[in-house]
Amino acid sequence: MSENKDVKVGFIGAGRMATALAGGLIASGFTTAKNVWASDTFDSARERFARETGAQAVESNLTVMEHAEVIILSVKPQHVTDVLEEIKGHTPISI
Repeated sequence: MSENKDVKVGFIGAGRMATALAGGLIASGFTTAKNVWASDTFDSARERFARETGAQAVESNLTVMEHAEVIILSVKPQHVTDVLEEIKGHTPISI
């Protein structure tokens, strides 16, 4: 899969599921850690995501949107409406 390593993947939400998916995408060679970004409102989630994946974790969803070609929505159902409003105009993949 070496031709895919430049795919820029963003996660809105940096919890356990996002961390596992990002780790799998990186381990499989689909992309590299430098091309993965995640956002989360919780410091602990961002810190764990960055530590376990080697990828970037930030507080701002819009920062993730600026860096990613593929957006994976990884938030709890009660937050989906607010997040979709914020990222209007982009098509996320929801998990």
